[in-house]
Amino acid sequence: MSYFSESVCNQASTVCMPVKFAALCSKLNEEQKGVVKVIGFESLLSIPAMPIQHILLEDLAEKYNEVDRSFRIHDHVVPISTWDVYCILGLVDVGDKIEISTKKADPRWFNLYKGRDDTAITFKHLEERIGSGTADDHFARMFVMYTIGTVLAPSSKEYVSSRYVDLVPDISKIKGYNWAQFTLEYLIDHLALFKKNKRTGLVGNLAFLQVWFFEHFQAAGDCFDYARHEHPLIKNWGGNKVVKRAHLEGIKKFGAEKVVIRLQLNDSEARTDSDHLEEEIGEGSSDGMNSDYFENVDFTDNGEKEEKKLDGSNDDEKGDGCLREVPI
Repeated sequence: MSYFSESVCNQASTVCMPVKFAALCSKLNEEQKGVVKVIGFESLLSIPAMPIQHILLEDLAEKYNEVDRSFRIHDHVVPISTWDVYCILGLVDVGDKIEISTKKADPRWFNLYKGRDDTAITFKHLEERIGSGTADDHFARMFVMYTIGTVLAPSSKEYVSSRYVDLVPDISKIKGYNWAQFTLEYLIDHLALFKKNKRTGLVGNLAFLQVWFFEHFQAAGDCFDYARHEHPLIKNWGGNKVVKRAHLEGIKKFGAEKVVIRLQLNDSEARTDSDHLEEEIGEGSSDGMNSDYFENVDFTDNGEKEEKKLDGSNDDEKGDGCLREVPI
């Protein structure tokens, strides 16, 4: 089985969420970016236009254990937690738990942000309004809804679920929500659902899950210099780098030169401004966290793997250190 999707966008599981989100963020003006910072979403502006490897992630989902929230790959059990969310996305595990109401959304707010002839708050309509360049409270609300629908809790739809509308009326509360817990819980709920019913498709923050695998199961190569990766870690995985890493998976299924049980950040990158993070990082750690890992782990399969180049990759993309041609 190849890990290269013939069409990244035409999958039943989800649409090209990181690509859509990165495209929107690239068009924000400085005032809008300032608002994004105020509401606590600044780190998400680092998300690149990353192609999603659906087959790889669906295979990975099969190895998920919902009892202890971990993945068992060969002899290694690697947990997934809000610490990973912080390392990869920069969202801190603090704040109020997000409770999603089952009641119908307040029609005043719902109608305010949907298109005139639409029955839902579509990404297209939000993109058009955000693209106007205004940086007011309406922009903040629309950006949060767009982020939820494309990154934090995406589905296979081209609109934002109305159940999230009630999260945005009070702008002052947005930064106080625990978005790290929110996106992780949504993902693991759908990992469990996917294992029980394959027809549902795998949805959730797949960009986060993909980087979780790449960072915990590290590959050797001249462009995989993990020691130079910056925080948030997702910013280091542009299109060419993802394609090259996926190519290695097509040859060596779930193979890695080094398995990292717990992700590592430098002291200068790790925030310690909350009790939770101090607990996570622990006392007496010279580098800010535990760094248990296994080197030179060879999980090579003997069977031949089909190798294809990933549709949608950007051969001209620069800045991720993987500019060599990907073998096909």
